[in-house]
Amino acid sequence: MTVGLALAALVAFLGLLVLLSAPHAPRLLRHGDPPARPRRFWLTLLVTRELGTAGAAAAAAWAALASPGILPGWAAGATAGGLAYLAVETLAPRLGLLLPDDAADRAAELVSRAIAVFRRPLERPAVVIAGWLAGEGGLARQSVLRFVA
Repeated sequence: MTVGLALAALVAFLGLLVLLSAPHAPRLLRHGDPPARPRRFWLTLLVTRELGTAGAAAAAAWAALASPGILPGWAAGATAGGLAYLAVETLAPRLGLLLPDDAADRAAELVSRAIAVFRRPLERPAVVIAGWLAGEGGLARQSVLRFVA
């Protein structure tokens, strides 16, 4: 029963990853207006990928540890991470491009609101790292992170 539950969690996290990433594909792949709030847009994408990938890897490691001898936990987690990468890079954009622009924008806004709780703790470190990469103590003059979240 534990292995079945872990595999169900793996499938659920991979599905969640695709569903939360798909609405952002039209904004990235179709020509159109840039996002109104770039920092919020990119941090939402980052958080959805991290949430889905970490959840899938943890579920795969849980399944591997519940059935010893088949695959080590670290290998199952790494395999699930690779599978999550393929899902978010191939399946999510294809599903997202099936949506009309208006529906995709509404869905992306709903995803952004749902992920806001997880996104907020990452905002300040992202700004600090962008400053370090720019070689300044604060924000770079041309930084996209200067926009209001």
